[in-house]
Amino acid sequence: MLRSRSSTRREYRVAIAGAASSKGWMKGINGLFLLERPNMNRIDQLFEQAKKDKRTVFVPFLTAGDPDINATMKIAGDIHRTTKELGVPTILELGFPYSDPMADGPTIQSAYNRALDGGITVQAIFDGVREFRKTSDLPLVGMVSYAIVYRKDPTDFLRSAKEAGFDGVIIPDLPVEESESARAWGEKNEFKLIQLVAPTTRPDRLPKIAAASTGFIYYISVAGITGERRALPPDLIERVKAIREHSRVPICIGFGVSGPDQVKQLSEWADGVIVGSALVRRVAELPSISDTTSITDFVRHLLEPLAR
Repeated sequence: MLRSRSSTRREYRVAIAGAASSKGWMKGINGLFLLERPNMNRIDQLFEQAKKDKRTVFVPFLTAGDPDINATMKIAGDIHRTTKELGVPTILELGFPYSDPMADGPTIQSAYNRALDGGITVQAIFDGVREFRKTSDLPLVGMVSYAIVYRKDPTDFLRSAKEAGFDGVIIPDLPVEESESARAWGEKNEFKLIQLVAPTTRPDRLPKIAAASTGFIYYISVAGITGERRALPPDLIERVKAIREHSRVPICIGFGVSGPDQVKQLSEWADGVIVGSALVRRVAELPSISDTTSITDFVRHLLEPLAR
């Protein structure tokens, strides 16, 4: 018989190698975290604390540079202030615009096109995140095509991302079989390489992907492209259960999540819930970047099942 995450789910283990003998406290935007070592990755910190508090993590997705990078980071800050008030731990996923997205639906594709038309660059994203880091400890994950990573040089890109303030990346078009050098750099430098699992992932590949993922696993709930959906697949719980059999890290679920009922359903089985298109659409509809009330009101409504 299946039982929910909140009852007897298999506990994930946060890999913390070479823990320091003394423990310290660091106060960040997400609250107080017990550090096993001073340079512990913010993603690991957040999930470790969320596990202790029995909380589900919220992972909002924003397109970097839509309508411009300063506006993106302002919206990120406004969302985070809202989730703090609700007591919901949060990780921001920031999409690097690319002219040939692979699994993005029309909402995110349009946002990428607007950002590219506005002149967004990789360096501008790094600069925006670096400025954001001066006032925020919100964990940040980049969603970026390998074409962008490769063009800059993989090691240089990862180093620049970390120096700017990112805590990890998702590279959807980098197969796990070809990710060894990126994973090795990440493990050496406390930088997470999050792997994707899809409904179409073959069972024989699942253990390899799960073993290679650091930070968390991103489970794509539906086959197809991103976009808001009214219902989630009926076999979702079974698939998450199968992933958890192999995973040593948390599991976050995305694609199609757009309402509080879905958030409530997923919170029983997932360690984190990812919401993208529903937020990106509301960014596009903002009459003025100075007033993000429509976005923060949506976040409050969306996270009602998770609020304290």
